Parts: sequence; structure tokens; C-alpha cells
Amino acid sequence: MRGDRSGGDGGADAARPSRSERKREHQVLQRLAAAALAAPAARLARLGLDEEIRDALRAGRAMKASTARARHVRHLANLLEADPAAAAAIGAALEQDAHAHAAEVARFHLVERWRDRLLAEGDAGLGEFLADYPGADATALRSLLRQAAKDAGTPRQAATARRLHRVLQQVVASAAASS
Repeated sequence: MRGDRSGGDGGADAARPSRSERKREHQVLQRLAAAALAAPAARLARLGLDEEIRDALRAGRAMKASTARARHVRHLANLLEADPAAAAAIGAALEQDAHAHAAEVARFHLVERWRDRLLAEGDAGLGEFLADYPGADATALRSLLRQAAKDAGTPRQAATARRLHRVLQQVVASAAASS
């Protein structure tokens, strides 16, 4: 039969992924390889990767953005395809970094919201902050808020807000570390 391309063994072709699926999987590996090249070298050095992959990462970092670098990313993707354990280790490390970064950004935004709220509400907002963060130094925060109220509308306003932000950041970070 002309249209039948199974070659007589119907089960063998069904087990292999299609060409499109293999291409999609390789594109995922290429994105992983590009992300690995962008990651800090020290982060991936701790993973105990194969020497060939380490050398490819080192060489790729030295390349400027060009068609040669794109070709090198494809080469690195091929190496990762041949070593699924290395690909999984790199993927897990990059995902862990992404989660840590997202948590850090969320904490930063939380501190910004508290700073803005405390500057707007004063002692009323401070009571709620102290309820959420009982380990905070109420006296120091109250003093900073009074100073911020005095500095409102002056050139010193931004400096006082930054000092308040740093203090709040320390309080939130220490609360996160203790929990």
C-alpha cells in the first residue's frame, strides 16, 4: 500500500515521538541552553556537570550575540539532549533561582506597600504593622515616621523615605527568616 508508512510494524512508530514533537522538545532544550548561558557561572559550577558541557558553557559565555552564538546554543542543546540528567539539573537550578527571585521581588513590593501606607497613615498604620511584625522596634519606626512627617515637602523627604524602607526591609527579612 502506498499510503501506509508504518513499514509493517504498527507499534514501533507509535512509540516514537513525531518529528514535530522532537522539534518542540529540542526548542525547549535550546531555551534551557540559552538560559544556562545567561545564568551566573558560579551557580552552574556547583552542579557537577560533564566536562564537555562545562566547556561549552564557558565558550558560549565568551561569545557575543551573533549567529555563531545561536549555533553554539543549538550545539549546547544537543549536548543537553544527550545528557538528560545534566539538563534536568540545570533546569532545576534555574527554576530554583527564578523562585528565589520571585520571592525577593514579592518581599520588596510588600515593603514598598508598607512604607507608602505608613507614610500616608502614620501611627494608625504603624499599629497594624506592629501587629503583623511584633519583633519590630516600635520606637525607631515611630521616630522615623515623625521625621518623615517633618520632612514632607522638603528635599529631605526622599532620604527619609529610603531610610524607612531600609528599616522595614530588615524587619520583614528577619521575620521571613525566623518563620
